Amino acid sequence: MNRKQRRKMKLPGYTQKLLDAVKDVQLTPGLHIAHIMHDDWCALLAGTGPCNCNPEVRIPGLPGRN
Repeated sequence: MNRKQRRKMKLPGYTQKLLDAVKDVQLTPGLHIAHIMHDDWCALLAGTGPCNCNPEVRIPGLPGRN
């Protein structure tokens, strides 16, 4: 992928929600999983286009931590 193609890429509309969710959880270095729950009618789930819903974003807690 060249620079022109990378500039054309758009971030999903829920990116800010994901960043806000990360702020609320104290994460350790490493790989973490985010749960992004789209509405049933979302175009992303239907494979017809980018996300057009307002999904819920959750970062589950780490095992053994509160």
